[in-house]
Amino acid sequence: MLDREADLGIVKDEPAFRELQYVEVHTDEMVLIASPKHALAARTLASVSDLAGEPFVLHQGCAQTADMILRLFAQHGTRCRLVAELFSFENVKNFVQEGVGVAIVPAVTVRQELRDGTLKRVPLMPELPAISETLPGYDMTAWYGMLAPAGTPKPVVDKLNALMVKSLQSREIQESYAA
Repeated sequence: MLDREADLGIVKDEPAFRELQYVEVHTDEMVLIASPKHALAARTLASVSDLAGEPFVLHQGCAQTADMILRLFAQHGTRCRLVAELFSFENVKNFVQEGVGVAIVPAVTVRQELRDGTLKRVPLMPELPAISETLPGYDMTAWYGMLAPAGTPKPVVDKLNALMVKSLQSREIQESYAA
């Protein structure tokens, strides 16, 4: 995009380059997951300190998110025992399903596995302060957006945004998020 070889891009995180404009099109909650056989899977609540010493599988496909997860552990004075750093959510899910460790991932990436019972979501304690309250600027959501070069005419950006909104409102997309 910066070399003007592409006019539009899809990104997972806010771009670091000021030369690019972006429009947020989707946010997703990050969730703690475990194998159904894992001791934490039977818990109704867990805290970050409960993860001390637990084998942890980290998705490295997004350095910013991985860094924020590690900062979350540090902020709570909890050691993160990394046993695997993987570059695909499919691999992260497989490792967790096989009992290699637990992980924090975007909810959309495990929706089917949670529905099928091959993975379990482990809720974090609600009485804990929001992560953004203890780590200024931290937002434990994953979001996806569209990029266009800075200076792209507003009518073009508006049209792209309208098409994306229409797509996200489609029956198929709505059903996938309702599941």
